[in-house]
Amino acid sequence: MIKHIKTVAILWIVSAVLSCGTGLLVGGIGAVAYLAKDAAIEQAERDADRRGDTFTDQERDELTMVMMGVFAFYGCLGLGIGFGGFLEIIMAWGLMKYKGWARILTFILSAVSLLSFPLGTALGVYSIMVMLDADVSQAFAQGGVFDDDGEPVPA
Repeated sequence: MIKHIKTVAILWIVSAVLSCGTGLLVGGIGAVAYLAKDAAIEQAERDADRRGDTFTDQERDELTMVMMGVFAFYGCLGLGIGFGGFLEIIMAWGLMKYKGWARILTFILSAVSLLSFPLGTALGVYSIMVMLDADVSQAFAQGGVFDDDGEPVPA
């Protein structure tokens, strides 16, 4: 199972790239909402004029608050997704270097990814299965020191 550590790390890097891309896309939706705020207000004013109504300051404030809420929601969501991708990259680097903290972080992120059906679930189950192996545990305890046969060197 020790040879699977590199595979787990590579799969998490792929997941991290997808997460960071998704975070940028979701954050971009928030940025578009922010940039579209003024255009939405102008359109609402034109619609009110066409109907013969007046567009009040209260309506302007309400529309501004809605658009800013959309901006804040998608901006924060994009940052959260991007931060998760950043954690996945750090974890994958730690796995390749046999850092003990990376094994713990793998358990945590794998447990969270179980909720992301179907690909996240598969990645989470595979990662947990690899990390629970006794040889893998010993390899991380030794910091990745192996003998000539590729087996972890006992302490």
